[in-house]
Amino acid sequence: MGNGQIDPTSGWEFIAAHLPCGWRELGEDFGLVRTGYPAYMGTKVTEISQPLRLILHQVATNSSLAATASKGATAGIVEMSAVGLHKWMRKIGPYLARLVTMMTDAGKTFDAAQWGGCQVMAVDRTSVFRHGRKRAHIHYALQMTTMRPVEVAVSDDETVETFSRFRATPGQIWIGDQAYANRAGIAAIEAAGGYVLVRYGRDSLPLRDMDGTTIDLRERLADAGPVGAVRQWLVEDNSLNDRPIRGRLCVMRLSPEHAARARARAMLNMDSSEPGICGGVDTIEPSSDHLVVFTTAPASQLRPEQVIRLYQLRERIELHLASTDSLGGQDRLCNFRQDTIYSWICAKLLLVQLARKMLAPRASVPVVPILAALAPSPGIQATRARRSNLASSLHARPSSRVKRARAELIEKGQA
Repeated sequence: MGNGQIDPTSGWEFIAAHLPCGWRELGEDFGLVRTGYPAYMGTKVTEISQPLRLILHQVATNSSLAATASKGATAGIVEMSAVGLHKWMRKIGPYLARLVTMMTDAGKTFDAAQWGGCQVMAVDRTSVFRHGRKRAHIHYALQMTTMRPVEVAVSDDETVETFSRFRATPGQIWIGDQAYANRAGIAAIEAAGGYVLVRYGRDSLPLRDMDGTTIDLRERLADAGPVGAVRQWLVEDNSLNDRPIRGRLCVMRLSPEHAARARARAMLNMDSSEPGICGGVDTIEPSSDHLVVFTTAPASQLRPEQVIRLYQLRERIELHLASTDSLGGQDRLCNFRQDTIYSWICAKLLLVQLARKMLAPRASVPVVPILAALAPSPGIQATRARRSNLASSLHARPSSRVKRARAELIEKGQA
């Protein structure tokens, strides 16, 4: 714009075009926005796009509530305090979850009728930082037909991934990666009447044949057949428990391209210091040439081909919220309440869907950064340059001087 101010509609219209039809009206249906109030009442939020833009910006850039609210006011989107934005984070979660559902075909893909009448659930964990750079983990379960988080928990750095932290019901099938292949978690789902489907890990879930012979995984994989062929064996966990966990080991040989990617992931897991990640020689050779899945679901409900297909679909969804790192770098969780964490996860999932749609081959317009309309104006850029120079000049002095200088700029409304 010629007057040196930012255009509050630039960029956002492109992003809004990729939201599902009726997303504005949906805000009214959820009771988040009410229209028809007279002007003298001074209603700040007149349409759902105003808080939606701020929340997506905050989650995508790991910004604080105060900084996000300030940028929104500077851009002329809406004047809202940090407390006001926090209140929106407490109530907007169900709306964001509905948008995610509308942007995927998960309802059809994971319909229970296609999977032996089982309701498909998926679990995962993402690492974040809290205030003070304290590392934490968010454990969450998604109902796959709606892509909606139904359970969310935050733990410290020492807690491993397990099904035990979630509440299962009969008729559900719970999908997890290799870190969830442990006896205690699987037993918890079985006790509740559900089934599990996990990528097999030899170290965390040793198995034996029904006659008691310990399984030699290398021997089984060597007899797995050609690429794409699926084989299965009846197995039980190799424990001294009176009631062993029984299930099926389903194996499919991968194509060379998929096997190369699997080996790369296995190497990353071996280098990982996070608890719950199983590494070792068997992780890389030869099991990386195969997809090995353990399930307690009976063959009468899921054929071995369905078992493999369901796990592949789970991988394709890319449940890890770390897949949104390109939208904001290392995640920093600014939330402590259960409802605001729920909104944070739903916003992350929505950002993933938006990025995928904008990067689709059919998109003829270059992808703009999320919420480009909130970019600083030239005046603010100049202020930040002055602040950077000030920080450089104080570099040799105690860091508290830099913090005080920044605080003074913030108090003056220049940061």
